Amino acid sequence: MTSAGRPTPERKDSQAKVDLWLESGTGQLFVMGLTVVTFSFVTAGLILFVYLWFAPSGSGVADIFNNLWFGSFIFWALIMYLHHNNERKQKLVEEKVKNEAAIVERLKQELKARDEALLEKKRLEAEAILERKRLEAIESERQQGIYVQNRMNERMRETGLPRMAADATDFEVLAAQWTYVWGDREVEVTSQTHDEGIDVQSWNCLGQVKFYSNKKVGAPEVQQLRGATSVDNSKFAIFFAFSTGYTNEAINFADRTGVALFQFNVETLAFISTNAQAETVLNQLHSLL
Repeated sequence: MTSAGRPTPERKDSQAKVDLWLESGTGQLFVMGLTVVTFSFVTAGLILFVYLWFAPSGSGVADIFNNLWFGSFIFWALIMYLHHNNERKQKLVEEKVKNEAAIVERLKQELKARDEALLEKKRLEAEAILERKRLEAIESERQQGIYVQNRMNERMRETGLPRMAADATDFEVLAAQWTYVWGDREVEVTSQTHDEGIDVQSWNCLGQVKFYSNKKVGAPEVQQLRGATSVDNSKFAIFFAFSTGYTNEAINFADRTGVALFQFNVETLAFISTNAQAETVLNQLHSLL
């Protein structure tokens, strides 16, 4: 049940069907015929009325009306035909203009798409040229043996190296900075209360730092690092010691277990490798630069 004055869906569908039928060719012919017949009767009736008004006579009225209606029918049929023909021509012109406008718009879109494709192609070519030049420059530097050093120099300037450590805590920061300079990523100093033998950790390394000013790092410290790093064998175990260096026992243990030993040089203010594993670690990290 619907409220008063509100069309139901059935009424809408019926009205839509009527409109569609009226817009079709059959509907238009029907309307035109009905219009011609109606106008013919009205015109013939008016003319007959005028005729009878000025020349009243009861004879031959039917014949006169028939002749008037036939003439009116021919007249209005011709008018409707001309009107319909004119509308049809106008629609053809409008459709032609619309089609031409659509063709022009499509050509514009195609030209725009082509221009955008050409610009994108040129951009990609320019980027490819720049990338090729960059790779050629890197390869040239690699061949000259200066690429790694150049990248390290850039990182040293970034971190403010070389420098001396102020104390044991700063020495941990210094070790982390050099790990980053060598090429590693995500380097950080661990919490002093929860380091579990790890002072510096990074993407590829787990390190311990000892700031001894009057004694060397012994084997127990290196063993502690190896034990702490055994849970993650995918990372390098590296040890950073101050200028006093390592005992022979510590070096021997590191060589057997694959721990990289680095010692800080107070003259060059840089870490130097103490064993072969340290050189291996440096080569691996340099390859990331």
